[in-house]
Amino acid sequence: MSWLSNINNALSAKKEQYQFIVVVQADAVYTSRNSDNEQVPQSFAITNGNWEGALSQALTLAHKKESICVVLGATQYQTFQIEKPNIPQNEWSTALPFLLKDLITDPVTDVVADARVMPDGQKVLAYVIHKRIVQSILKQCEKYSLGLAKILPEDEVWGQAYTAQENYFLLRHSEQSSYHLSAYVAGCPVFSRTLRGISMPVTASDSESGVIDNLALDIQRSADYLSSNLSGALFRNLVINCDKDNASQLNEQLQAIVSLTVVSIDEPPLPCVNVIINTVLATTPSSINLYPEHLRPHKEVISLNKVVAVWLITAAVFGVLSYLEHTKSVQSQQQLVSLKQQSNLLGKEKSSLQQSLNNHTPTQAKLDAAKRIEQDIAAKRSSLDAVNQFDDSQKVGYSAIMNALAQQARNDISLQHIQITSDKLNLVGVASTPQSVPSWVNQFKKELVLVGRSFQSLNLDRSQRGVVRFELKAKSGDKQ
Repeated sequence: MSWLSNINNALSAKKEQYQFIVVVQADAVYTSRNSDNEQVPQSFAITNGNWEGALSQALTLAHKKESICVVLGATQYQTFQIEKPNIPQNEWSTALPFLLKDLITDPVTDVVADARVMPDGQKVLAYVIHKRIVQSILKQCEKYSLGLAKILPEDEVWGQAYTAQENYFLLRHSEQSSYHLSAYVAGCPVFSRTLRGISMPVTASDSESGVIDNLALDIQRSADYLSSNLSGALFRNLVINCDKDNASQLNEQLQAIVSLTVVSIDEPPLPCVNVIINTVLATTPSSINLYPEHLRPHKEVISLNKVVAVWLITAAVFGVLSYLEHTKSVQSQQQLVSLKQQSNLLGKEKSSLQQSLNNHTPTQAKLDAAKRIEQDIAAKRSSLDAVNQFDDSQKVGYSAIMNALAQQARNDISLQHIQITSDKLNLVGVASTPQSVPSWVNQFKKELVLVGRSFQSLNLDRSQRGVVRFELKAKSGDKQ
């Protein structure tokens, strides 16, 4: 199996489900829909054994694209018990025809088989049908655009129909078929026998005498045979579901003869086909499927053309991405070149500015010269401050003060010493009397250049000769 097939199988595997059920019996083909709770299945009678024609009519009730489950009657298949194959179970469907070649009359290429493990784990129960049956069913499904999901033997369905006991005998009979006796262990058929030569129904008023006894004898012999040959399995119940028979009468007559407890599957009893359909709808599908994977029309989820197309698309995507990446790279390269050019220009500008900075950086000689200039400016500022200390009287000279003092000359005052500075006016002299000095000072108000002078001290004393001497110290009014 190629890697492409493995991928397809993995992608196509999904949970088994179906919407339409078809049951092929000896008298008719019955149908029922999974979504409908139909009490009476639709039936299409089989004429002259042409079950394919009845199947074709039955499938007209299905909706397009619906999934189909087909249940085959016991006359459509064979069962065999063989040793468990020492191969993986997923390969049984292809290997079983070769393992059964000594037991079947048809060529191994003309049969389809599937199997399940028996309760003892040493043997398997194999179901075999002719491949023509599968092909006919598949052809009819394809005709109506339906999907064939599963082909089940009815023995597998009956194994799930009665759940009160794991081990039991089942006596069933449907329209136009013989009585069939089966034994089940945990849902697996371990014994199956068609009871021939028994007229139907056995409870009819016109039935042959002793027919019930013959039926009960066959059942008891089968029970005794299984009890002695099948260890570990204890059968207590005989379950019956026989169409056209009176269920209560049949139960009573068989209970009086056989050692098993006789019960019915349903109360009131239902036709066999109803039990089959209800069981298929209500229980988990059996692992048996006579429509194996190798016969299904494989839809290639991944084909060579799709792989090539994906490769081409991937190549195109990579090509576009490569082109975009190249374009982006070219743009980035151009941007890098532009940035390098700007960097070179900025580097040159930096060098020029650095040179200008160096040219404007003062030398030590310039710094010394600037320091000398600053010292010269400080000296001149100091001189200017000294000049600013002189008041208006000093700007016009001392002659005005001398003239003002001359104007205030008195006979009782005689000045002997005059001292004039920028902020001082000291007068020393003699007076005829002590009162003359204050009177004379009071006259200074008449002279503009003397106005504003305040006197700090006035000293008066007398000499030995009795002469009054005074010393007057004054300062400028704005220099107080």
